[in-house]
Amino acid sequence: MYINNHLAVTAWSFLYRKSLLQMHRQPQGRLCEDLGVTHRYIHSANRIVLINRPLYNYNYGRQGSIWNTPSARLYSDGYDMYMMRIADLEKWGYDTVYQRQIVSLFLLAYIGSSSKYAKECGRYLKSSGKIHKDLALQEKIMIRIYRISPSLFDLVCRITGQRKNVG
Repeated sequence: MYINNHLAVTAWSFLYRKSLLQMHRQPQGRLCEDLGVTHRYIHSANRIVLINRPLYNYNYGRQGSIWNTPSARLYSDGYDMYMMRIADLEKWGYDTVYQRQIVSLFLLAYIGSSSKYAKECGRYLKSSGKIHKDLALQEKIMIRIYRISPSLFDLVCRITGQRKNVG
């Protein structure tokens, strides 16, 4: 499944052979675990078949879903799973600037500088050089704002409603 021209890594959007699931186990007890392994299934598959019609209706806005219940654990686990993905992509020789910039921006925008990952994400956004061409205009602007002033970035996130109250 594609969202905004990027492959979604949601577990519910794929059917897998049992052998792939046995080859690459999902991390137990973690949220966003599909972010850490779906790319491994795709990389290891001998064949991929696309069925270009809707077969499943997932309601992102459903009350009680993990995406509508922000928590420090959600963002922490999501970050860890993205870093697993990025490490694999780098090992396989892929450019990971886009993934690193988007995950750093996401984490800083949603939970701010109090996150245990904030320093690492902030350092990366400031030092990653050229902003990746595939980022949306709003994301490019937010990275530029962060590079100029992390305090201004925090203010913009609060004003625009991006900042979440996480527990």
